[in-house]
Amino acid sequence: APVAGVMHMKTESYRSIAGMIFCPWILVAVWSLPYLSHSAFSKWVVINTFFAFTVFFFTAAVSHVILKTFCLTKGWHYPVVMFFVCLILYFGFSTFSASGYDELYHSQTQIVEDGNVTKAGYVLNFWNSVSGSLLSAGMFFVFWLIAVWKPRSAV
Repeated sequence: APVAGVMHMKTESYRSIAGMIFCPWILVAVWSLPYLSHSAFSKWVVINTFFAFTVFFFTAAVSHVILKTFCLTKGWHYPVVMFFVCLILYFGFSTFSASGYDELYHSQTQIVEDGNVTKAGYVLNFWNSVSGSLLSAGMFFVFWLIAVWKPRSAV
């Protein structure tokens, strides 16, 4: 019986490692799609790989602390927690980074005017943060499927 416990622990570790290796590649793929026909596509893949793994490990670590602190273990907990962690971080980062400009446009919208983030800037940053958070939540659900989920037949 003790050997089975050790094997189970190894399998869980392998599944977690597999999830940590596979899931950031979802971000790399999605973030790289707009550059598919760009001459610097391969350079963007390298840049996106670095940032995808950085974003995944940071947001997953914050989400993991919240999940463990509140004993949240259900499959839907993982993407919901990741969504809100990312929403707060993405919106905060995008708004904070925009505030250093005198004037800034994004997606044909003036998001900073006279050194202040505009109402339209807040709205655009919020909706961009929602879309990024949905992607991250979906990715974290895939992580849960790989690393945590135990089909009834395997229990």
